[in-house]
Amino acid sequence: MKKLILLVSLFLASCAPYSPKHQALELASHSVVRLKLPSGGGGTGFAITAASGETVIITNRHVCGNAEYLIADGKDLARPTPLEILERYENADLCVLRAPKALTPLRISKSAPLPMEEIFVVGHPKLLGITVTDGVVREDGEFPVGVEVESASECVGPKRKLIQVLFFEICAEIMEATEISAQIYPGNSGSPVLDANGRVVGVVFAGGEGVALMLKHKDLAAVLSTY
Repeated sequence: MKKLILLVSLFLASCAPYSPKHQALELASHSVVRLKLPSGGGGTGFAITAASGETVIITNRHVCGNAEYLIADGKDLARPTPLEILERYENADLCVLRAPKALTPLRISKSAPLPMEEIFVVGHPKLLGITVTDGVVREDGEFPVGVEVESASECVGPKRKLIQVLFFEICAEIMEATEISAQIYPGNSGSPVLDANGRVVGVVFAGGEGVALMLKHKDLAAVLSTY
């Protein structure tokens, strides 16, 4: 009888549906790629359908840097693949690359997520294997995000200011963003943020001590509308 109960339990477990996290990972694994710069470093990118129906790769502008191309690898790519950079968007911290045909594009959500809505971040933290973390949407707001400058004199502009962090001054740019509770790491820059239906509601671009930020839905939609 014990063997029968054990067998039935194993059978039921094998028939159990994937959790929402596993579903998000399985869906996005055919779209998400690890991006590396020829000079080192990189982040995450993902294939998505633009307004024209064309498939493009989206990541952060700071992931693309000044490179002419990035090298992508992923589940559905047979080998590391150079990707041409099509356009950089300075104000939105977004970068658009040409997408390989092997990738399955995600789709953008029809609307922005609501506070406390469940979300999933799929990416390559620390440029290692693909992972998924979950959380909820917290709030929209303006957040100081550190930017690289050669000297303090270059920290100029209507949305830039020097802020004190411990014993150092850093240049910060005030950016509109949406705070989320999902855990992110270096390498997650450019990761898609998915809702419970697997639609993209934002793009990870910054994080810190207990804080993760995604570019707002409207910024991604505006970029996709130009393709």
